[in-house]
Amino acid sequence: MKQNVLRWLLPALSLAVCVVFCTTLLIYVKPMEDISLDLSLGFSEEAILDDPVEYDEKGWQVCTREGDTATPLTPDGFGGYSGLALGQTFYFSRVLEEALDSPTLQIAPGEAMFSVWLDDTLLYTDAPALDNRIGALTLPMNDRYRPDPIRISLPLDYQGKTLTIAQASPTYMETSRLSVYPAAVHLYCGYAYESSLISESFTTALSAAFLFAAGIVFSLAAVHFCEPNLLFLAISAFLHMTQSLIQTSFFFHYFGTIHNTAVSLLPSVSIAALLLFLSMRADKYRITALLPTLLYFAVVAANGILHILLPHFSVGMVLPKLLHTYLPGWISLFCLTVILFLGCLHWRHSSFFYRIFVPCALVGIILYLPYTVLIAQRGVFFGQLVLSLRSGQVTYLCHYLFRPVTAAALLSAAVDVIRTETNRRAEKAAMDEHREMILGSYENMRRQNEEIMKLRHDMISHYEALRGIVGDNAAGAYLDELIGQNKKIRSVIQTGNNMLDIILNNKLNAAAEKGVKTDIVRAEAPQTLPLSDADLCSLVMNIMNNAVSAAANAGVPQPFIRLDIHVRNDHLALTCENSADTGRIRAEEKQMTVPRHGLGRKIIHRIIEQYHGLIDTVSDGETYSVRIAIPLFSETDVNP
Repeated sequence: MKQNVLRWLLPALSLAVCVVFCTTLLIYVKPMEDISLDLSLGFSEEAILDDPVEYDEKGWQVCTREGDTATPLTPDGFGGYSGLALGQTFYFSRVLEEALDSPTLQIAPGEAMFSVWLDDTLLYTDAPALDNRIGALTLPMNDRYRPDPIRISLPLDYQGKTLTIAQASPTYMETSRLSVYPAAVHLYCGYAYESSLISESFTTALSAAFLFAAGIVFSLAAVHFCEPNLLFLAISAFLHMTQSLIQTSFFFHYFGTIHNTAVSLLPSVSIAALLLFLSMRADKYRITALLPTLLYFAVVAANGILHILLPHFSVGMVLPKLLHTYLPGWISLFCLTVILFLGCLHWRHSSFFYRIFVPCALVGIILYLPYTVLIAQRGVFFGQLVLSLRSGQVTYLCHYLFRPVTAAALLSAAVDVIRTETNRRAEKAAMDEHREMILGSYENMRRQNEEIMKLRHDMISHYEALRGIVGDNAAGAYLDELIGQNKKIRSVIQTGNNMLDIILNNKLNAAAEKGVKTDIVRAEAPQTLPLSDADLCSLVMNIMNNAVSAAANAGVPQPFIRLDIHVRNDHLALTCENSADTGRIRAEEKQMTVPRHGLGRKIIHRIIEQYHGLIDTVSDGETYSVRIAIPLFSETDVNP
């Protein structure tokens, strides 16, 4: 009773403790609420409306100014404005009515120069040498991309005052129509930035640490289990980790700007590694899954070469646009569909990995997409999805599909690795136990043989003593006959190797008792063999146990065992052929949790491999034969 209570109570208490401290660990994941306001005109739900008339400018007025004369610019409904000349400075302004403690203004990084006023008071400028008056300013563009945002502390009496931001526009455009995009603007309180940085860095650290640990574990598992496909999963995890680190807002503070090729190719290469892992796990469907995966890998490689050769290619060029914009998304979506379909087939054919992966991936997609639509990208997801699909792209959709698929692959592979290692250890323990049992059985046979030999010797001695007493009469003649018969008694098999003789004679006697006919073709073996006593015992006894069990089966009409042991070309050759109803054995094994003789066969193959021997098995439905050849020399004899 006490053990039953503990069996249910301990898991519940362990789970409760984990939940409590997991909650403690995630304290800093969520930033403080209502401390940051996004005042940006782009990258919001208004920026993806189809009708520019419905575009909500959040109180901003976007215009050009010449002195006191303001000329409004025309919104395109996607965050852009037109109606100004190349190189002309434009202004966007609004009244700040939001109440925040310790107010701070942030303008996103970019190539443009800025000047900022609160009413008519200049708060900040990138060009202090110019005439920094509203309507009298012409700002140039920066020579290089500025990775750091502009942060400006606002006075405490900012409410009700007009914030005006002047932004430079490009002096060159690839199209004849100039469209400008006001920089993203955020307003937050003094501790909002710290809170958001803590939240972002902690969230990034958690995910990066998890992906790094997964990469390390699967790299070691690939070596331990000699499974190359796990290395591809490790590479995918490492690339996901790198991508999450690069996407943080503070990355450029540490490393500055990096080449866009590395950033743009990371997701594609990570997906390629993931698809290679899933394809190589497809077993008999591997070729079917690998063909589209290799095509995707070729497109990603061509895309990388294109970025290296043409780092500043125009999106209007047909080949770069095809390789960079369209093909990767469509091919990766096709590969994922094929793999999930093949995974369903594998699920039916008892593939343990796909039995976990397919439902996890489908459930992950079903749960993650509503989370993205309703919480993470509320009001934005469908608009961006429709916009990308209208342009013939599915990269945006794949971005959200592959996240739960990657998580499902990592989880399924981890469970599969744990299961494989657990089964390996359990099998090793069972093999060790089986080996001990075999050795114990051999020891019993050896003692029994010694006892029989001792009794036979004593019996002959008694017969000879009696013969000396009775003299030359009928009783004496009878005793002479008994003494002669006992001295002629020999074992059924005499190979020259004592251990082989004990094992084979015992097993052949057991076969005879079960009505199995035995036939000895040859029985020759060296006195000493390169195998250890334990391995020789395990090898021969497992072979003989399997043969006797199969031949003595009730479904075998003419049970027999045929043995041939001899030395040939410096090898010990052993052939054991026996009658067997192999079809019935296979049918019974499919219904058993542990296949019959499966452990014994694994022990046989392990020993043959350990001693660099050869093994061959043949079955024609009515007979089963195993042939082994073990070299009579060790590696140290060849290479001293």
